[in-house]
Amino acid sequence: GYDKSPVVWMEGMHWGPFDIPQWGTVSSTWVGTPRTWEGTISYDMGWTEKKSAAWYARGWLVSLKYGDRVKGFTAGNCRTNNIMDVRLTPYAAQLIPNTLSCILGDAKFKKDVRFAPFMRAYIFEDAQKRPVAAVWNHHEDIDNARIEAPYVTADFGQSLETVRDLMNSPRRIASGKMRFQINSFPLFFIGKPGTLEQMISSFENAEISGGQQFNPITVSMLPVNETQMQLTVKNALSKEFHGTLNGKTVVIPPSGTKTITTQLPTPLENGKISSEKSKVVLKSDTGKSYTYELAFNAFKASKIADDLTLDTVNWDQIPEIAFPHYNGNITSGTFRFAWNSRGFYIESRIKDPKFMHAEFSGLAPQWNFDCLQIFIDTMADARDKVIRGHDENDYSYAVFPSRNGTSARMYRVFSVESQLGLATQAPPDRVFADDIPCRFSNQDGVLRYRTFIPAKYLLPIKLRKNCSFGFALFALNSDVQGKLTGKPLTLAFDGKGCYNRPHTYPVVILGE
Repeated sequence: GYDKSPVVWMEGMHWGPFDIPQWGTVSSTWVGTPRTWEGTISYDMGWTEKKSAAWYARGWLVSLKYGDRVKGFTAGNCRTNNIMDVRLTPYAAQLIPNTLSCILGDAKFKKDVRFAPFMRAYIFEDAQKRPVAAVWNHHEDIDNARIEAPYVTADFGQSLETVRDLMNSPRRIASGKMRFQINSFPLFFIGKPGTLEQMISSFENAEISGGQQFNPITVSMLPVNETQMQLTVKNALSKEFHGTLNGKTVVIPPSGTKTITTQLPTPLENGKISSEKSKVVLKSDTGKSYTYELAFNAFKASKIADDLTLDTVNWDQIPEIAFPHYNGNITSGTFRFAWNSRGFYIESRIKDPKFMHAEFSGLAPQWNFDCLQIFIDTMADARDKVIRGHDENDYSYAVFPSRNGTSARMYRVFSVESQLGLATQAPPDRVFADDIPCRFSNQDGVLRYRTFIPAKYLLPIKLRKNCSFGFALFALNSDVQGKLTGKPLTLAFDGKGCYNRPHTYPVVILGE
């Protein structure tokens, strides 16, 4: 909706030159930790300084792509002395504006070519009518040097004039086909005047080899109601995909998606976690074949009347579901889940003959006692992503009992990115959330947790029938002061932990 409005990003790019895990310092991230404000500690250039410089370049390249609207994009961490020191000695990031100005200062954006997953090729044309392609890879594991970047072979014919790297240094070029590696650091391919179409064609038809490669087509599935699911096929390339899906003709637009509704292998029920599995075979008209083994666990949630509260719900009328993984007869348990337009109602009953808890003002020590963790992936999209872990649309809450076992408090561990939730009204994380009611009791060796999470603390979930999201519980057990005992109860499909593993959560669909 802002196609004609000028945009100014007045602050950003809080990326520093070093990461020191032993100090808890991660400066190559948004804002990072307080230690990043102390400036640099060495003139030795490490990987983080190089990576942050690449992120500066990539951030400004996005601005240049939308240069007709983005009027400014300013780094906000200059006071940290991460650009140059008091003697004006520059760090790597200081050279980035110079490189971009020299190469693209008078250029206009022409086309975004996605020739492989996680690859970007922004193609510009400068005042001399020379095409300039800024090309890089943005995969997180390549940024962090965990995997090898792939190689690219492209045929430029006789059109290539020069190739420049991020330091504006020339690279060796060859006529015809060239093989080169594309990693986190943008390369700039500059063609001869009048060869814009050749440059575009060269990257549209580029071939990938070596290093870590990724499937250009991804397929995911989610329930849309208790009997049907939706397959979502995403095309990472800027070429239209033509082929078949399980034998049926399918066309996926460039950088687009195709959705297909089909039957769930097993209808979802109240009170039962179903294991849904589906095999998808995708074949392209060029002869390439891709096979996807898709799977998730899921259950249907019961709806209750809007006027019910945490203390007036008849829990016995809500279907009870057993935790699928437990530690023999030491700990076992069940949970109940219900919803209405006001929020979620959750109860968990844990068989535990020895209750153990203490009270702390902070978070960390409480994990070593009996407690219940609640995880929500609001968009149920974790299985679709190559990079595993929590993202900006996930919540984590915890219910901590009192020492005497007669009450409990909710703790907000982390929330969704503020613009997905309550924006400027979003409460802080890593604090007790006393406006989320909790109840706890310990009767005859059965620990009972109950809580009601209001709708505003579940955004962007929409509380309506057939809405789906990821949900998990993780119940920790301690029989010895400050020490975990046995295996916790978990809803993760593999019986392991839930923290930073939303791809393992069951999917909940809101039913009647």
